[in-house]
Amino acid sequence: HHRLIIKQSELDALLKKGYSKHDIFHALFISEHSKQKTTLENILQYHKQHPSWKETAKHFGVDIEKIKKEHREARNRFYATHKDKIINYLATYNHTSKQTIQKYVSKNEDLHFLIFASAIAKVSNKNLDQIMRLHQEGKSPHEIVKQLKIDRGKLFKEIRTIHDGIQEQK
Repeated sequence: HHRLIIKQSELDALLKKGYSKHDIFHALFISEHSKQKTTLENILQYHKQHPSWKETAKHFGVDIEKIKKEHREARNRFYATHKDKIINYLATYNHTSKQTIQKYVSKNEDLHFLIFASAIAKVSNKNLDQIMRLHQEGKSPHEIVKQLKIDRGKLFKEIRTIHDGIQEQK
């Protein structure tokens, strides 16, 4: 799995110039996928003049939709290949049985959502069944996070923990 890397000194310098962390990481993503040799600051300056990340990405030759599609396909291949390991890991992680996780998988819940729901359960001190119930009532992942007043930073850190745990199981 690929993580965006930036030197702390470079990040601090850009923050000092008034760019937000959010924008810096968008620019970093574009710079890592662009065939053009450019600086983060060039990307950030262009974005200031054209406040659309899609337009900024396109200007630097990056097709965000294509990358998202490739990432989704790679994730789905990983899930299909490692389905049993993921189910075992989620059962242990949620202090539940493999049968419980398997029950959700057979109800057509995708593993991506089960990982997300597991992290929500952990961060909100609920059990997986409570989170799955909210989802089955038709609530979107975004609505569940909002309803339970979950800190997104903590949530994504927890999702990363789950992903790392699954990777280590190999």
